[in-house]
Amino acid sequence: MERAIGPLVLNTVAAGTDDVAYAVWPFTGPARVSALRIVPQIAVTANATNYATLSVEIDGTEIATEATTVADLGDLVAGTDIAAALTGSGTSLEVAQNAVIAFKKTGAGTGVAVGNMALMVLCQTDRLD
Repeated sequence: MERAIGPLVLNTVAAGTDDVAYAVWPFTGPARVSALRIVPQIAVTANATNYATLSVEIDGTEIATEATTVADLGDLVAGTDIAAALTGSGTSLEVAQNAVIAFKKTGAGTGVAVGNMALMVLCQTDRLD
């Protein structure tokens, strides 16, 4: 069975400003992250120098990172669902009850503004093998 938590929302964040949104995994029993979906509310133009890095952590361990660069995510279209690539594997994707999930935005160069960026975390809960 698949369960979701979210959205975790980064509020309107100005260029050069970092932000983080937190959630606590409320379900009992074993779970493993199967997908991360990001939806921007405003368009973001990709840039190789001034960009935002979006990352997801479970209890402080990074499981995904994407950047608003031409080589990575490219331009983000408002309201368009984006699949974030999972960089974690195996036990790093496992989620226990009360695990803290963090959705972070950090800037590079002068950064880029992101507005109401939402993250949905999808987890497989029926078995972990």
